[in-house]
Amino acid sequence: MKSIYIDIMKQRFIIIVPIIVSLLFVMMAFSGNFDNNRNIINNENPSNNYVRI
Repeated sequence: MKSIYIDIMKQRFIIIVPIIVSLLFVMMAFSGNFDNNRNIINNENPSNNYVRI
């Protein structure tokens, strides 16, 4: 009985962990994009916007 419960937990972790990791990557990507947009708006030199990544 206990081993079945452990197997179910393993399956849940296999499903949940990649979702959490992908959400973290999405949040990092969105925050990076927002920072870049802020730099583009605040920058006085337009040439610097295309150099910065």
